[in-house]
Amino acid sequence: MMRSSEPWPYVESSPPVSDERLEFDAHVSFRRKKSSKRQQRFTNLLYAAFARECIKTSREHGEDEEEGGDQEVGKVVAAVERSEVFVPIFSRSFAESSRCLMEVEKMVECKRRILPIFFDVDPSDVRRQRGPFEQPFADHEKRFSKEKVKAWRDALGETGEISGHDLRNAPQG
Repeated sequence: MMRSSEPWPYVESSPPVSDERLEFDAHVSFRRKKSSKRQQRFTNLLYAAFARECIKTSREHGEDEEEGGDQEVGKVVAAVERSEVFVPIFSRSFAESSRCLMEVEKMVECKRRILPIFFDVDPSDVRRQRGPFEQPFADHEKRFSKEKVKAWRDALGETGEISGHDLRNAPQG
């Protein structure tokens, strides 16, 4: 597990959690489908950096509910529940995936550290579900209950308030 004496920058503090339930140091949530090559490269570099620092990450990822069904959703939820820190990588296509939204909802529900990364999106768009988040939420309102969509909106609103890493103007290298 990560040493608690080493604070993560830009992370909200949260109450300590019993280590016996936690298997992973970090859970990274990102949209695999429709990711740009630049975002895929960034995500691969992030995983490599975590591995170099011996930060154990879960490899369960959310996509769309059409892929894998309820069994896959259960695996993703379990991975989130067994992680100490959450790293959602918000991208332009993130909100298109109901599973990615479900992951963020679960992260907020767990009340642990969240380190958001805003990859080519404005944090205020995440917070208010504007810009690239607006149409996907309109689509979700047609497919899911009002309560479920509200829970996702609330989770994004809360996560978008956290000071994270804004990579809108990062070098293209």
